[in-house]
Amino acid sequence: MWTLRYGDEVRKEEAYFEDIDEKADPEMLPLIVKLIEQQRKPWTPDMVRDPVQEKLLEIIEKKRKATKPVKAAKPKGGAEPAERGNIIDLMSALKQSLEGKKPGRKAS
Repeated sequence: MWTLRYGDEVRKEEAYFEDIDEKADPEMLPLIVKLIEQQRKPWTPDMVRDPVQEKLLEIIEKKRKATKPVKAAKPKGGAEPAERGNIIDLMSALKQSLEGKKPGRKAS
């Protein structure tokens, strides 16, 4: 999990390292730098793993496989589709509105 912070919430580095009084050993410094360089590699998205998202995707996939989609029954003999209730044609309503007419309503 990652936490994003606002700029005023981020403390300066001195606040983290102010109690460290010791200086790095000059003989060890080149060795440490070399070790860091050997272990460094470019960042890739594969380096980040989110177990919560993985579990969520797993649950979604299981549900998707468990439920079969219901297909709508086809009308027989080319009959017109059944009345669908209060459906408004937005384009005609917009045109009537622009012409100054009040759009009519269909009886349900």
